[in-house]
Amino acid sequence: VEFNDHWGTNRGFAWRKAIENYKEFPLIRKIFGYGPETFGIISYFHNMPESKEFSGELFDNAHNEYLQFLITIGPAATAAYIGFLALSVRDMVKCHCSPYVLGMAFAVTGYAAQAFVNINQPASTPIMWTFLGMGIAECRRHMLKKDEETSIEDEEIQIKDQEQLSEGDEIPVKGQEILSEGGKMPVNGQEILSEGDELSINGREIPPVSEKIQSEEEQISIDKKE
Repeated sequence: VEFNDHWGTNRGFAWRKAIENYKEFPLIRKIFGYGPETFGIISYFHNMPESKEFSGELFDNAHNEYLQFLITIGPAATAAYIGFLALSVRDMVKCHCSPYVLGMAFAVTGYAAQAFVNINQPASTPIMWTFLGMGIAECRRHMLKKDEETSIEDEEIQIKDQEQLSEGDEIPVKGQEILSEGGKMPVNGQEILSEGDELSINGREIPPVSEKIQSEEEQISIDKKE
């Protein structure tokens, strides 16, 4: 295949002149373009003599949707448009919610492919946007439904866990268990002693509280007698 000015029913000429015109744009126009549907105006003022000599006709569009957008709305908007199409197709393919959504993704992909040699037209572009909107809406609905089902499942699990905890069951609190009445609960590695038990610290036995109180009372009595 030889790409020259006559390639693709003179599309080669239209593309070449579009790129040459873009290179001559002032900086502000290179960023934001000349405005929607201004390609024909640019061709009229810049390419009229050469177009008449080449084919006897004037191209009012680039016959390439992406090149057309580059000239009219600038590279930033063109990149945003391409990115939106690509991300939309990706989401529809990864959705796995319906074969119809996958078909819509292929339809948008096919439109994006033919746009390299064509422009947006009333006969095809509205259908593409319809498919794209329906596909994205179905993916969104599927995601919301899935999140709702997950939330319901989590609530059911919590209810089952609460039902399993009947009155009197032991509930763990910070690694310890709430003890029934009369049990011993460890405190700082030791157990709370009941009355009469002996406590040993550093190898020395400490008498029970009752004996200690009695010993202190006897000592007080002796001191008074003296």
